[in-house]
Amino acid sequence: MSLVTDHLNPELENARAEIMQLKARMAYLTDIHNDHVREIGNQSAMIRSLQHELQDARESELSVDGKAMVAKGARVVAWLWDAWSSGGTMDGGDIQEFLVREGLVKRVAYDPAIHGSDFEASEFMEPGDDYYEASDMGRALLNAARVRAV
Repeated sequence: MSLVTDHLNPELENARAEIMQLKARMAYLTDIHNDHVREIGNQSAMIRSLQHELQDARESELSVDGKAMVAKGARVVAWLWDAWSSGGTMDGGDIQEFLVREGLVKRVAYDPAIHGSDFEASEFMEPGDDYYEASDMGRALLNAARVRAV
């Protein structure tokens, strides 16, 4: 052996040992990385599944509300048709009571601070009197009818 190779031999062995340590460290880090990637993938799949469940629940809820709105609308039309076809008459009070019974309008206590005082009948109303306003279902039915009528 020459002096050059004898001198390089320990350096070469040190470099080889260092490379082996780096390879082992790289394999360890790769395993950790792969474990994290798998965990992230599992969590992503779980999140997607929960998102689908939530969307299904929302669609189910909407379809129930939609069916309820159609049923309410059908009862309103049938009631109006029956009154018309029988030659009967109805006034605003009849309509109001029907809408309350159907849950499309609700009776609340009049509060000028909430309901205002610039409508026609307000001069005859006292705080606490019956005041009628659309229920959530009534508002939804009316909005749906307006959208479809356009």
